[in-house]
Amino acid sequence: MEYNSVSWMGVAKSHLEKLDRVQRSAERIGNFTLEPLQARREAAAMSMALKMLDGKVQGELKQFIPVLSEPLRLTKKRTRNSLEGIQVVSKVRASSLNVYKRCFLGVLPKIWSKIPIDIIRKGERYGWLKIKATCTDFLTGKKKSDKHKKQKISKPSPEIYSTKLNNELNGTV
Repeated sequence: MEYNSVSWMGVAKSHLEKLDRVQRSAERIGNFTLEPLQARREAAAMSMALKMLDGKVQGELKQFIPVLSEPLRLTKKRTRNSLEGIQVVSKVRASSLNVYKRCFLGVLPKIWSKIPIDIIRKGERYGWLKIKATCTDFLTGKKKSDKHKKQKISKPSPEIYSTKLNNELNGTV
């Protein structure tokens, strides 16, 4: 349901809702939950943009490499819509088709603006692919601490097992 989702993310909302219904049915039948498909589509688009920015694309995809820009700060006043840090330059015009507005190039600026500035700055400094996993986790709602936590299972020493076994075999339990 999400294979190559970047190429078809601009389809009509009704088609995407049908996929969401299929996922909800599968979750109900299998008694599990997944991240929403929309979040996974956004994570895939962000992942592709980061690969493009790092120069990991070839052929025709090179013409779609996102253009980054630092917005001008003309005022000190912050508004809800004010942009900070490096942003993707939007290629969508008011006269653009709705399909284009919903496609990869149309939604990338909105997805990019969701990512915290400190993560973007790390990508700028150390390489865009270095922040790919962090961006994916952020967009899908996964917490980094959950991913890296390992449960410690305390294993009793072999002496305890042998003592217990000996007690059971000797009937002293």
